[in-house]
Amino acid sequence: MVTPKQIAEKTMTPEKRQSAKNDFFAYYIGRPLSYVLTVPFLTLDVKPNTISLLSFFPSIIGFILMGFGQTELVRILGALFFFLWDLMDGVDGNVARYTGKTSVLGTVWDAASGYLAMMLMYFAAGVSIMNTTGGWLYSEAVPDYYYLVAAGLTSQMALFSRLVMNKKMALYSVREKTEVLGDVRNSLPKMFVVNVTSPAGFMQVILFLSVAFHLLRAFVLAYFVLQLLVTVFSLAKMLKE
Repeated sequence: MVTPKQIAEKTMTPEKRQSAKNDFFAYYIGRPLSYVLTVPFLTLDVKPNTISLLSFFPSIIGFILMGFGQTELVRILGALFFFLWDLMDGVDGNVARYTGKTSVLGTVWDAASGYLAMMLMYFAAGVSIMNTTGGWLYSEAVPDYYYLVAAGLTSQMALFSRLVMNKKMALYSVREKTEVLGDVRNSLPKMFVVNVTSPAGFMQVILFLSVAFHLLRAFVLAYFVLQLLVTVFSLAKMLKE
């Protein structure tokens, strides 16, 4: 039977490894765990696109449990379902590269799953605030629907930057994959932003701690400001010739 080590050796090229190291949590935690989860999918010969389709469901379940859960345990379980998406997001690529079944359509499926997760993570935080009372920064003077609006705008800003980037790539016939912030190597500020805003990265830990310690209002405010800055910076860079 194939082992996680064999999967890692076959699916992680030196170039991909160098790029993946920029996202510390994903590289040192998420990716190794995804190799373990890849084993049963390879054993059952599940197609990469099927895995990408299945990865939609943890995000949806996580949104429902975290956003509408009436107990702390249910909301924490919702945050863990987002982490399950994180792992499955790596599994489809692992299977595709290990079996040689990579495709352009597979990349589209994988991106769609990631965009859905990113949108629902922010939105789940806002909905959860609406359905709970108390917690840090709670104030009767600030209606909770303000946080819901901020969470919704944050998800839209995160997707808007990528929409503009992909449109420019299509029009300029850019074949290689690019990132919203560009090359993050040798740039500590960019490295920090990538690590805390990547839905497959350290954002998973921040979200979990925010749910567990009733810090979702701070989570929403911090990411609203951060995504606003990222959106302005990235658009200023992308809208140049």
